[in-house]
Amino acid sequence: MREIRALPDYKPSQPASTGYRLRAKGFPFRRIWANQRWYRLTAQSSYGRFGYENVKLSRWAYQLPSILFLILASSTFGFLIYRWRKIPGLDRFMLMVAPVCVLLIILGSMIHSWTFDFQPQGRYLSTALIPLALIFGGTAVFEPHLLRIARLFAWFILYGLCLYVLWFIVLQDSRLLNLGG
Repeated sequence: MREIRALPDYKPSQPASTGYRLRAKGFPFRRIWANQRWYRLTAQSSYGRFGYENVKLSRWAYQLPSILFLILASSTFGFLIYRWRKIPGLDRFMLMVAPVCVLLIILGSMIHSWTFDFQPQGRYLSTALIPLALIFGGTAVFEPHLLRIARLFAWFILYGLCLYVLWFIVLQDSRLLNLGG
């Protein structure tokens, strides 16, 4: 998309393009892993940055899921530690490997940004959905009733937020519907 729509001087295939093949230009990998903007844009675009990356959500729409995700992940790993012996070995293994998988996927996206084209885009992280599902709910089947109800409540809030974003941002923004503006 960037190659097709960019001005000639800004096409990724243009060797002088900023952010293109940083490794070949002699930039160290820390140019990516220490770049807070890369993390912010990747996180935003994996959930709520639309159009040509020019339609963003309100700050609260990024903060709420972040807080709930931290609570869900803490609940999962807290319960895993608390009931370590009661959770079957395969489940423990998958829960312990899930964060490693997410980190490897993020690392792969960083390497792409370093070796090919600096594109902090969340679409590259879609393969992390299964490990993230484990992180956010992998112990639910073993948890007491009240914790499962709290987890379900958090999931409904997140689902409601997704519907809100879909209706009030995606379907109502003329920049995304090509109706003008």
